[in-house]
Amino acid sequence: MTTIEKLQSVFQDVFDDPSIRLTSELSPATYPDWDSVATVRLILSIESEFSIRFTTDQVAGIKSVQNLLAVIESQ
Repeated sequence: MTTIEKLQSVFQDVFDDPSIRLTSELSPATYPDWDSVATVRLILSIESEFSIRFTTDQVAGIKSVQNLLAVIESQ
């Protein structure tokens, strides 16, 4: 499974939305359910799925799926 496929699975689980399809532009501004609580849930789920840890600065810089992918792939 590719990184984007794993990330899509995490998004589907966190948002309980099996129809969600990730694009690099998907962001809290374009997906209404992606609020601050959802961001925390996403971060925790991504850390578990990918066996990584985000820094506070990395979390603060997450503005879209593109940002998430960049952080995941840098670790």
